[in-house]
Amino acid sequence: MQFRGLPLCVAALALMAVIPSARATTVIQPTFEQMVGSADYVVRVVVKSVESSWRDDTTRPGQRYIGSNITLDVREVITGTPPQPLVLDVVGGKVGKEELSISGTP
Repeated sequence: MQFRGLPLCVAALALMAVIPSARATTVIQPTFEQMVGSADYVVRVVVKSVESSWRDDTTRPGQRYIGSNITLDVREVITGTPPQPLVLDVVGGKVGKEELSISGTP
């Protein structure tokens, strides 16, 4: 017995395999020279403190995420004028037993 719809099923499966990859995003990482060339300042720092907390997601009301403020102690200014204090505001961190990490970020 032969299944007459087999070519149609194969075509549908091939189409489903292609569609998700059509929406993929590729980010080309800049070179070190490109990052330094476009930076407002370049500094040598030591992490002074990390404070993580739950934050409201303003783009999705009712949703929350973990974010962190990383306070840095500037040891050397290589170029530019960094703000004082120098604090990085990043997505991710740990609050209690809950942790949010973003793949590919420090």
